[in-house]
Amino acid sequence: KGHVEVIDDAVEPTCTEPGLTEGKHCSVCGAVLVAQKEIPAKGHVEVIDEAVEPTCTEPGLTEGKHCSVCGTVLVAQKEIPAKGHVEVIDEAVEPTCTKPGLTEGKHCSVCGAVLVVQEEIPAKGHVEVIDKAVEPTCTEPGRTEGKHCSVCGAVLVAQEEIPAKGHVEVVDEAVEPTCTEPGRTEGKHCSVCGMMLAAQREIPAKGHVNVVDNAVAPTCTESGLTEGSHCSICGSVLAEQWKIPARGHQVVVDEAVEPTCTEPGRTAGKHCSVCGSVLVEQKEIPAKGHVEVIDEAVEPTCTEPGLTEGKHCSVCGTVLVPQEEIPARGNTEVIDEAIEPTGTEPGLTDGMH
Repeated sequence: KGHVEVIDDAVEPTCTEPGLTEGKHCSVCGAVLVAQKEIPAKGHVEVIDEAVEPTCTEPGLTEGKHCSVCGTVLVAQKEIPAKGHVEVIDEAVEPTCTKPGLTEGKHCSVCGAVLVVQEEIPAKGHVEVIDKAVEPTCTEPGRTEGKHCSVCGAVLVAQEEIPAKGHVEVVDEAVEPTCTEPGRTEGKHCSVCGMMLAAQREIPAKGHVNVVDNAVAPTCTESGLTEGSHCSICGSVLAEQWKIPARGHQVVVDEAVEPTCTEPGRTAGKHCSVCGSVLVEQKEIPAKGHVEVIDEAVEPTCTEPGLTEGKHCSVCGTVLVPQEEIPARGNTEVIDEAIEPTGTEPGLTDGMH
């Protein structure tokens, strides 16, 4: 029958484990047809994990190593304790009448981190009175908010005139007309007071531009389409294309072929005579192999040659083991002795057989 080959898949080597090349064996008898060979392990690819300096609050790390392929840690990084802050005192500031003060605080001279926050102490002095702001309009000026002291009358924040804002123009973008909808020219209005500064005018709709969608002939498996049309500008369907059903395959039978003793056959199949598509695949039928019959040996005689044992196929008649001729043995002479006659019995002369 011959071996039935099965592929033994190759195994990729890793950093520490060897791999195997592709091999083959027989799935029937288990015989190894192509032996798998060992591929040596690749070994680790070292990558340095850089050291990290510790800060005031965060620990650092020593230098380490790992494999960039499998991730195995080759030299572990060790933690370096955080250094801790170096405290510096931020001196307190006394408040005045017009300026706030600060409480005592602390910060780190190394990293600048605030360790004790300085809190503001309000100024002691003026009693503020707010002079309300007046918002300007598009055409009228306004004034900013001001402040003065209700005790001494000092102007703490002077009110300043704010010029009239003027209109804030916003462009009303032009709208392109479409095939069916009118458009508009560009215009302008004020985004604050809403005044129309430049009116938009209507632009008439353009109308459709007709384009023919060609008909598509159906195939054995794909549907076709009737002729239609659409607008090349907006894509609107002006004349709908209707689907034409697929024609279907024209089936032709591919006749089966019987296998012989030495030649494979094939099963019946089908294909389409129009597009050539295989509808039912013809599968190979293995050759049947010879049916052995023993041609029995013939012993040679003294005068006739004999034959060795042979074999032939009972189906196709092919001689599988030819019979070979065995020469005749030849006669072996034996003397028949003479017998003397008696008074009542006849005798015999010498003879041979």
